[in-house]
Amino acid sequence: MTVSIKSGYKVELRTRRKNKDEALGLVEELRRAGYVPSLRVTKRHYEVAILHSEIQSKPELREPVCQKLGEWLDEISDKERRKRIAKAMQKLKCLDNA
Repeated sequence: MTVSIKSGYKVELRTRRKNKDEALGLVEELRRAGYVPSLRVTKRHYEVAILHSEIQSKPELREPVCQKLGEWLDEISDKERRKRIAKAMQKLKCLDNA
């Protein structure tokens, strides 16, 4: 799954699948693991996502996502992109337990 910063600086973990059965299988697997995934359907693919609120409430998800956002913040030189990442980290409360 990839980390994505959506509007309002909210973070999602998401992946795309072309095959409907594969996407539904992934949704079931995530549910069995204790997560609440969402499924979006477009004309060309199925998108399985774990939303911001779910990431924020699960330390086993939040910590690696915060780590990845921190790496991006260190690597990126574009001022607007850095601002977006920093706000997403703030919304996710990445620095609360640092």
